[in-house]
Amino acid sequence: MKDLREAKRLVKPASMRVDRLITEAEAKLEGAKPAPSKVSREEIVWFVSDWFIKEEARNAEWSERTLPRLSEPEKAGMLGSLIIDNASLNGASAYGADDGSGQG
Repeated sequence: MKDLREAKRLVKPASMRVDRLITEAEAKLEGAKPAPSKVSREEIVWFVSDWFIKEEARNAEWSERTLPRLSEPEKAGMLGSLIIDNASLNGASAYGADDGSGQG
């Protein structure tokens, strides 16, 4: 029991110290401004454009090499997934509205 009492006695000041440190760190973060970017807007545009160009080339290569080798069921499954993804991204349901009536 003595160890438990000693642990309780030590925890309270340690907890108060940690709380104070967290409060001080949060205050510093609130006042901190983000460092100015060392990358120019033109460089950012170039990086993004380069990524999209490479991604488009990768997709074109996949379409030319892999897509023709897929079976019709594989293509149908991929199309179904794309329809569901598109509906989800646009805030709709690919399955139609479900009013709970079991009719739809």
